Amino acid sequence: MRKSILHIRKIMYMLLHWEHILGTCFFIVYRINIALMLVKSDINKKITDFKDAPFKSVILTINFD
Repeated sequence: MRKSILHIRKIMYMLLHWEHILGTCFFIVYRINIALMLVKSDINKKITDFKDAPFKSVILTINFD
């Protein structure tokens, strides 16, 4: 009986550990997505400022350098 309780506690600890790791990964991915969205909106804003098509590629290359 005592062994099974220890086994269950061990499994629960492992699950908590994995949940923590997955939560951290999700948080990092979430932050990266927000950063990418902000960068995209910034680039789109700069593109819409210049209506001429030839300038669009130039602006994009400047931003990514």
